[in-house]
Formats: sequence, C-alpha cells, structure tokens
Amino acid sequence: MLKLYEMIKKESHDEDLDIMEIQQELSRDEAYGAFLCEYGTFREIYIMQSRMMGRLGICSQLCLVTILDHSQIKDQYAQKAIERMMTKVQDALLSGLRIGDVVCRLNVNQFVVLLPACHNDDAKGVMSRVLRKIKYSLNHTTLTIDFMVGEIMPK
Repeated sequence: MLKLYEMIKKESHDEDLDIMEIQQELSRDEAYGAFLCEYGTFREIYIMQSRMMGRLGICSQLCLVTILDHSQIKDQYAQKAIERMMTKVQDALLSGLRIGDVVCRLNVNQFVVLLPACHNDDAKGVMSRVLRKIKYSLNHTTLTIDFMVGEIMPK
C-alpha cells in the first residue's frame, strides 16, 4: 500500500482513466495485518482519521510502545539487543493487529500505533494481548516493554 501511495504521489497519468481501472490498480495490494509506514505517512493517516472521527462520531486510540533498557551498560551489545527486540515487537504488531490499524517505528526504541474505531479499554486489551508473548521472552534480560494509550481528539 505504501508503494502505491508513493507511486500515486509521484506519478501523473497522461491519459484519462476510468473508475474501474483505478479500482483495479488500487486493489492489487494484498492486505493482511496492520499497515507499516514511515512517520510522514503515519502523520497524514492520523490527520485523516481525526477528521473522520468527527464526521462519523467514532473514537480511535493512539498507542506508544517503548522498549526500556534498565542496564547500566550502554554498549553495542545493548544496542543490538534493543534492535532485535524492536524487530520482534514490529513483527508482533504487524501480525497481531487488524487490517486498518497503522504501525510506525518512531525512533530506536519506540513504535506509535493507530487503532481506528477502538475504545480505550479495548485498545489496552489489544496491546496487552499482542505484546504478551514478547514480554515473557524478556524474563532474563534488562529490557522491558511499556505501552501507553490515549484517545485521539476529533477535528
């Protein structure tokens, strides 16, 4: 989907297209799990979602997932451990969330997640469920996973 978005942003068509051709081109993406994107795209989706919430009267949630390293040693080994954990978290988020949910890696130790049409308590339950398996694998490490959930304000 991101490839199509980037292509549409850059590409202009020399000839007129009909609605069927456009739908066919747009439906080529095989959607499963959550949508992974860069922060600029995430920001645009967030703005669009907050506008839609006001129009439709639905609520959506923004989640921040943070990997914390409680080790006193900050070396390359610790950085690699965080990177491996970030890969596990990303995989868990993409496979464990719904089609329509949006995931973005914010920085070296955080993800931001958009859960459209989701109430606060449901969002907390979803994030707990998705991250539960990973949390168990952290038992003998200095890493922990924390998440926060906040409701998106409609525009």
